[in-house]
Order: sequence, then structure tokens, then C-alpha cells
Amino acid sequence: PRKAIGWIILMGLVHCIFYLAQYAFNTNVSSYIITEYELGTSAQAGTATSLYRVGLIVFTSLYPVFKKLLKNWMIPVGYITMGVGLVIMMVSKSLFGAYACGLIAGLATALCHSTLYAKASNYVPLALVPVAMSLVWGIANIGTSVAVQVLGFVAGFFGGGMENSFLAGIIMSVVACVAAVYMYV
Repeated sequence: PRKAIGWIILMGLVHCIFYLAQYAFNTNVSSYIITEYELGTSAQAGTATSLYRVGLIVFTSLYPVFKKLLKNWMIPVGYITMGVGLVIMMVSKSLFGAYACGLIAGLATALCHSTLYAKASNYVPLALVPVAMSLVWGIANIGTSVAVQVLGFVAGFFGGGMENSFLAGIIMSVVACVAAVYMYV
């Protein structure tokens, strides 16, 4: 439907911004641990990224609990949670901070993914649900493709570097959260 297509595209674009925030963690965690702060080796960096997946699995299994508690706030809370994780990692400059950010990134993704796709499917007739899902998913994944360039560009306004890439991710998280509050709450 004509009215739904614009909304579906907007949902994908806002989720694309969330992916930019998430990739501030994904693209920097290895350098953060291994070279920037010399907190460990690739084994510790791998653990941090694995904690993201573990957190995603655990927190997604708790979806009914989160849905009951947060209701319409699932997506905005998920988006801002990613920024909180980045703040912890940026401020702590520790292995614990990287591990905590990995778990928090899993929580953030678990909070917003399922809800986002469920909401996208509500705006279209049943026969068009696969099309709506494909549009949202495809547009959102553009964020993963351009994350390094966009984060580098935004971080450049603050002087560049890893710290400012985290700051750029935090800004993206806040932007996505504000848009989600307007859209879903």
C-alpha cells in the first residue's frame, strides 16, 4: 500500500542508523583491545565479539519479559542501550568495558530487532509481509555496508580516531532513539 511503503522505508532508515552505532563497537573492538589500550590479544577481542552473540541469544529468549515491561518502548530503549554500551567502553578503557559493551550490544539488538520486524509486518497485508521485511532488512543493512565511512566522516568533525568513532556511534544511537520515540511511542 502507498501509505505503508514510506513508513516501511523510514523504519529501515532509522534501523540503518542503529546499525551505524552498533558498528562503532564491531569495527573498533579489536583495535581497542589489542593496540589502543593493550588489554589483550585477539583471543580477548574474539571473546568481546562473542559476548555480543551470546547476549543476543540470551536476551532474545527473554523477549516476552522485555515486551511486557517495556511495551511500545522496546525499540527506543534498544537504540539508546547501544549508546550506553559505547559510553561504558569509551569511559572505562578496560577489558571489562569491552566485554560489557559486547553484552549490551546484544541486549540492544535483541530489544529492537524482533519488535521492528513485527511492527513492519503490521503495516501491510499478509501477502506483502515478505516484501516489507525485505525492504526493512535491505535498507537497514546499508548501515553495515557504509558504517566505516560514515563513522569516520562523523568522527572527523571531532578530530577523528577511535574515541571519536565511539562518540559518533553514541550520537547515532541518540538520533535513532529520538526518531524511534516519535515513530513508535
